[in-house]
Amino acid sequence: MIRASVDVLVLGSGFAGSLTALLLQRLGRSVVLVDREEHPRFAIGESSTPLADLTLRALARQYDLPQFLPLTRYGDWKCTYPQIVCGPKRGFSYFLHRAGEEFCTDVDHGRELLVAASASAELSDTHWLRSDVDAFFAVEAMRAGIPLIERADLRPVSRAPWVWEGTRAGEPVQITARFVVDATGTTGLVARAVGAVLQTDGFQTRSRSLFAHVRGLTRWELLLAGRDIPRDDYPFPCDDAALHQLLAEGWMWQLRFDNGVTSVGFVLETDPPDVPPGDEWQTLLRRYPSLSAQFRETEVVAPPEGLRRTGWLQRRWVPAAGPDWVLLPSTAGFIDPLHSTGIAHSLFGVRRLAHLLERHWGRDSLVSALADYDRTVQAELTLIDHLVAAASAARHEFAPFVAATALYFTAVTTCERRCREGDAPAFLAVDDTPLATVLLRLSRQFIEAARPGSPLPPEICATVRKAIQPWNQVGLLDPRARNMYRHTASPLP
Repeated sequence: MIRASVDVLVLGSGFAGSLTALLLQRLGRSVVLVDREEHPRFAIGESSTPLADLTLRALARQYDLPQFLPLTRYGDWKCTYPQIVCGPKRGFSYFLHRAGEEFCTDVDHGRELLVAASASAELSDTHWLRSDVDAFFAVEAMRAGIPLIERADLRPVSRAPWVWEGTRAGEPVQITARFVVDATGTTGLVARAVGAVLQTDGFQTRSRSLFAHVRGLTRWELLLAGRDIPRDDYPFPCDDAALHQLLAEGWMWQLRFDNGVTSVGFVLETDPPDVPPGDEWQTLLRRYPSLSAQFRETEVVAPPEGLRRTGWLQRRWVPAAGPDWVLLPSTAGFIDPLHSTGIAHSLFGVRRLAHLLERHWGRDSLVSALADYDRTVQAELTLIDHLVAAASAARHEFAPFVAATALYFTAVTTCERRCREGDAPAFLAVDDTPLATVLLRLSRQFIEAARPGSPLPPEICATVRKAIQPWNQVGLLDPRARNMYRHTASPLP
């Protein structure tokens, strides 16, 4: 029989759960990691950002975990861990398509937006091949002496303290813990155990996904070259980014890794058809000739079952914390991958939880601190929901879409600046009440103004430019940029 009696049980050994276990160990807590699966395993949520890198870098330094520092810059990563697959992410790129038409644009980039987040590939963010990266974090936890029990199916049988029982490959397992961290993502193991309420409606965003990893995807810049679309003023190679193809039905992501594999997926606002995922995939590609050409030579290499289709993505658990348990952000809720918020939001939650338990462990103040954690996570999810919904609502007209994305980039660059100044803001600076109020108000204007067949009010772009001015330190919506933003983030400290 496998037995353990610890301060903290962490359920889920992805990068967030494993990092949480390491930080808590550094704080003097005894920890055990438990997972229903084993590494390596397929996962998505692969796009890092400057906020993610800033946070991981700060945690590595504060908690003496130098092995994670190279993961915060593409150049350092490739030199230090060439065996861990990643890809360069110079920023965000967007291209607006019309069904039935080859992609086209104009000299002012009327259907293109590139937002750089770094000055060079060496200093850039990364795309994480999660099967490699999650396994790396889990191995580092084990190297630090933290037990990892994989392929374990546990359930709670009592609380105060928690007792979780189950089996691992037929062998009985019993874990006793004072506190439980839920890093199980969509499973929400602790959330279900404590009777939290799962909300799946009432969101501004409504989307589902169809995705896979493929090999043989033609670089988008080659398709552009073949159509004589100039790229000489692009601030970076458009494929070395979180590349977004904007469509009538939703949008597509393309995230390239250095091993020739690309993570691709449609995010769709339409109800799923009663056909296999592969048939839906091909139908969508045929509607967009340039995408069809780009995917002509591709083959699906993961997940093992082939293309994967989800239901509606939006969910949140209420509450996200209690007196002896907490949900990391990826478990607490999810909105949509449009703004690549997943990795950074998870790391913000890990940092907040570590700081919280460092200050309040064993004290009466722990309950109120966890209630504050819950309020913050819920506010962060609400802001992400509004920012995604605003951009989605505006995507049919490119100038309003650029303005709507500026709301996200205002939030994220403000948050980055505060992090570099030594502050510990909430994610996307949602704790900056004046900024959050403006962003929510403007987001609702986009959402409410978007009507099928009706253009958005032409003045909405000017309204956004004026409203974000107090926080806009990187030249967002400057018409002289012509949708090509060369640098919106300073180098990592």
